[in-house]
Amino acid sequence: MIRQLPVIWLDRVDEPVLTAAGRFKAQHRLSFADAIIAAFAHVAGAILVHKDPEYLLLKSIVVQEQLPLKDSSSQAGFSSHTGS
Repeated sequence: MIRQLPVIWLDRVDEPVLTAAGRFKAQHRLSFADAIIAAFAHVAGAILVHKDPEYLLLKSIVVQEQLPLKDSSSQAGFSSHTGS
């Protein structure tokens, strides 16, 4: 189903993506994975839709659409509700 969406798949880590990711990682405190994701968006001219506060460090560089930020008490992103 997801392949039917009108999106462009960004799955090739090429030199421009690696260069941007390296620059982001060197200049900001964020994980390498987040640097790669942000670099994909930046190089492609795409909007980075996220809810990760690490990306806010790049708000002047990468176009972003910020969703409500993750709650630090729910890092795993799963509910502990077991239901009865």
